[in-house]
Amino acid sequence: MDVLLLLLFAAVLYFIITRVLPLILAWYIERRFNVEVKIGSISIPYFRLKQVLVCKNGVSIHFDEIGFRSSFLTSDVNKIICLEIHEVRINKDVSEPQFYDSMESQADPFGIKDFTNQKIPPLVITFAQFMAVHIHTITAMLLRTHSPEWLLHASASDVTLDGSLVRSARILLVNISVASGTAKLLRHAPPPTPSLRDKPLPATVLAQVSVSLSAEATLAAQGPFSVEKLFLGLEHTKAIINESFYSFAQSKSKPHKYQRYAASNNNRGEFCTDDVYNLMKYTAPIIPKVCHE
Repeated sequence: MDVLLLLLFAAVLYFIITRVLPLILAWYIERRFNVEVKIGSISIPYFRLKQVLVCKNGVSIHFDEIGFRSSFLTSDVNKIICLEIHEVRINKDVSEPQFYDSMESQADPFGIKDFTNQKIPPLVITFAQFMAVHIHTITAMLLRTHSPEWLLHASASDVTLDGSLVRSARILLVNISVASGTAKLLRHAPPPTPSLRDKPLPATVLAQVSVSLSAEATLAAQGPFSVEKLFLGLEHTKAIINESFYSFAQSKSKPHKYQRYAASNNNRGEFCTDDVYNLMKYTAPIIPKVCHE
């Protein structure tokens, strides 16, 4: 009888950990970060999250498996916690840009976040001290369904992200390395017509780039956000641009004008130099003061 109760208790505990706990964790993340999260299950005894889906603003990110490693258990990790992700798939549909006649569009005509007077969140600094990220493979697909249609497919393998605090926690060093990365720009192949049946169809792969990347950024951990230095190392770089890319770049798309709000006379004004000035002011903190490779 005691054995049956023990087995029943183990089965209930297993069900709670693998099925109920993912629902609670997804609910907490949704409430905390205002994103849609679905977690398939949790495997034990290594506590790995299976089939995780994150969606927000039309972007869907799918994680096949998220695990954890620690320097206490293996010498291959130099941080207390290493977040290990086996496969990531990112999908995004690119739509036509929209501009609104409002004071908000005047402050941000391009939809770019204002980085002035921004600070690195304390949570990020804490993670940088004790956590690292290793992604085995990552794939991203950006699809534009409006004319001219195109598809951007990018993939990378063995992506590592690590950070550390130096100079009395005033400087944050961020290291990123990509063993191999590839990006392809594709378009829909036009259907063959009787007049062009004997002629070769234009290539569907417009351009392709492959590279191995290592980067190190020096950020201001205290005070306003600022990128002080940036080191960028590129290896095994290869770029291919097909002839059809130039005709594709010259293809006509739906015309539109960049509008801004003129507060002085409450009417629409055309795109002007003030918008360029605001754009440069907003992005100045993320432009490295020193950059070398």
